[in-house]
Amino acid sequence: MELSFAISEKIDLLLKARGLTQKQFAKMVGKTEPEVCRWLSGRHNFTIRTLAKISIALETDIVSI
Repeated sequence: MELSFAISEKIDLLLKARGLTQKQFAKMVGKTEPEVCRWLSGRHNFTIRTLAKISIALETDIVSI
């Protein structure tokens, strides 16, 4: 669960740094704004596919191996 919170926090910080709203980001990754809101709550179990979409949209690694 700690990793989910860390991922959510990183996404939130990246959105703020880029001046993106949740609605704009949702459109970038082909999701709804409520779904992005759930992601940012820290309680979402991210799939690898979702993490890849987020990484591409934000042009940065969200999780490093």
